[in-house]
Amino acid sequence: MFQVSKRVVINRAIQDVFEYSVDPANTPAWMDDMVEHTHNGALEVGSTGRRVLKFMGREMGGNYEMTVFKPPFEMCLQAAYGPVQFHVCQRYEEVHGGTQFTFDFEWETRGFLKVAEWLFKMETASQIEKEVNTLKGILEG
Repeated sequence: MFQVSKRVVINRAIQDVFEYSVDPANTPAWMDDMVEHTHNGALEVGSTGRRVLKFMGREMGGNYEMTVFKPPFEMCLQAAYGPVQFHVCQRYEEVHGGTQFTFDFEWETRGFLKVAEWLFKMETASQIEKEVNTLKGILEG
């Protein structure tokens, strides 16, 4: 298992950052690896959706469950895509000048993918860094 955490301060109100970043319709704009993101019904704990992303040249995806939803402070998802399980949390904190946005990602591989986990960690860290900076650019633009 590995974890990646990236933070950025966005010069916008916490409610603006939260509402934009949790909306599935906006996900592809700031997560350029996201091919599909749909959510079933209201955003709330226990609700479900589907995410498909392109990772290292391959599409992978599946269903997720929202495990935490505390507007405007936190939203977490948990999913399993074949031999990969992951947990994502987006956290928001009011700071001087705006909102500190934290993207925490936990990934566990099983089976044959376990041997390449170090490579996945490097690629994931780079992608998440790019995504949080894209989100900052969109919201401050």
